[in-house]
Amino acid sequence: MTCAPRSLTGHTGRMQAMAVAQLDDRPHLVTSDRGGSLQLWDLATGVETRRLADHTEVMAMAVTQLAGQPHLVAVEGVYGSKVAYLWDLTTGRRVRRIASGLRGIVSSVIVTEVKGVPSAFLVSFGDDHRAFDLATGTQTLALSIGTLRAVTAATLAGRQHLVVAHSNDEELEVWDLTRNLINRRRVDMPRTLWFMTGTLTDPEAEFTPQSLATVIVDGRTYTIAGCGDGTVRVWNLATGTLVGTLVGHTDLVNALAVVRLHGRPHVISASLDGTVRVWDLTAMTLVDRGRPVTAALLTHLDGRPHALTTGSPRRAIRAWDISTGTHREVPTWHKHELKTLAMAVLDGRQYAVVGAVDGMSLCDLATGGYSGYLEGHCARVHTIAVADLEGRPHVLSGSDRGSVVVHDLVGEEYRLRDFRDGQDLLLEKFKLVKDGMESVIAVDLARIGGRLYAISGNHRGSVEVWDLTTLTKHSLGFPPGELHLAALAVTDLHNRPHLMTGDRHGPVKVWKLALNSRDVDPVRTLVGHTAAVYAIAPVSLKGRPHALTGSDDQTVRVWDVGAGVCLATLHLPAPCQAIAAGPDGSVVLGVGHEVVALRLTI
Repeated sequence: MTCAPRSLTGHTGRMQAMAVAQLDDRPHLVTSDRGGSLQLWDLATGVETRRLADHTEVMAMAVTQLAGQPHLVAVEGVYGSKVAYLWDLTTGRRVRRIASGLRGIVSSVIVTEVKGVPSAFLVSFGDDHRAFDLATGTQTLALSIGTLRAVTAATLAGRQHLVVAHSNDEELEVWDLTRNLINRRRVDMPRTLWFMTGTLTDPEAEFTPQSLATVIVDGRTYTIAGCGDGTVRVWNLATGTLVGTLVGHTDLVNALAVVRLHGRPHVISASLDGTVRVWDLTAMTLVDRGRPVTAALLTHLDGRPHALTTGSPRRAIRAWDISTGTHREVPTWHKHELKTLAMAVLDGRQYAVVGAVDGMSLCDLATGGYSGYLEGHCARVHTIAVADLEGRPHVLSGSDRGSVVVHDLVGEEYRLRDFRDGQDLLLEKFKLVKDGMESVIAVDLARIGGRLYAISGNHRGSVEVWDLTTLTKHSLGFPPGELHLAALAVTDLHNRPHLMTGDRHGPVKVWKLALNSRDVDPVRTLVGHTAAVYAIAPVSLKGRPHALTGSDDQTVRVWDVGAGVCLATLHLPAPCQAIAAGPDGSVVLGVGHEVVALRLTI
């Protein structure tokens, strides 16, 4: 994302804080720097119009209207105790002292109403955040919610929210101020715990938020963060998705302000590089591209071929009509990112089984709604497979906590068995086949000797095979250090089940599924990828075993597994983390945030 900025020059020290005010019906910017300068700028012309005198270094500020006139709340002082003053910007004079004796570094100021009283909310780097009545200086609120670096207020769905950046965190937290929970565990230290509704992150890069602001563009509320790497990131607050990154500063962005210029919303950013930049938000494209597509599958809905994918910014399933390229969204109850999908049929109805950061659920694809929560996981669900077991549909799933769970979707209740010393656990409506500390990143199903087995793999390269009838474990005997597992899938080769594994370093290997073997060697090594292989889709084409593999090297390769040769390489604009393939040659790829449909001709 790019848009042309305008720079304001004149400060001699590093920028500390800034705020926007209306003076003489013209937008002005108030800025402070490490040299102690406090200046006002006409934003229409970029010309400095005034310098405020009789102050020390200003660390944080905010502008408000009192009696119809613009006023500035400024926190002065770097070392020792800090003082907050109220300034009349029309006259350029101090009006009164709001608060004194403040300890710690005050990082942000927000002017808001607390219990109906106009107050200055002072946010510190320590766990001491207080609000003061602007008229009397009386303390109206004291909060202890951890060390904060920055905070901004926003109205979302008619409720007041705070977006906060904690010290050293690489995400932003969103708190609903209208849903208060009182912690009564320590009566000697009462505190208010706000209801956290979500987080704002960048799935593709690390960032350290230093300053925050809120803006409304075309009726949508956006949160803006100035970051330690010099970028300015923009999130849609309702969906929690990153919609853009502004690049231009060469050092940490420590202050932000929002203003309307010529009827258009702008954001102003101040950096330790000594510059102030003005960005026209309508000149950039605020598009909710959503999240990277991490799962895809092929199915038929209403008699038409469809693809189901993750990647919606609203944590919904996207159902794509392959013939028209259009899609609809199937809502889920999940509040966090969807990771994986599978299909199940119950009583003749199609359901999507959804694995997400916050658990697993069923969604009725006909009615387009949430149908039930599948218990058993207390962590991110990475992988799901569905199979028929004892004449009933079952779901096999693996999570971050190392658990592999089998659900009987018909709902038969299993009796509770003891879970001590690594024994198997059977709980109502699901079986916990395995529990451990290693993240399960892939599962699949295979029939060996007429019995159904579950194959699970973790990020350390360990692969386990479970007899789903007896819940007994078998070893595949892989040599230590042989696997750097990123993906796995089961395929048929010479009428026998084989295991395909994707490596974090690129090679794709094919293994014979021989239970309790002490010596296992790959029967095929498919060389070509130069980065981690996160997607494997076996498919039979013209009666021969083939597979598509997707990699972080931004390619998809088509393999003749029987011959061990690569038939084609597709070069993509982004990594591929999801592949679905059908026997008619239909293929759906998840390429970064995008979905690509194509047809193979062999």
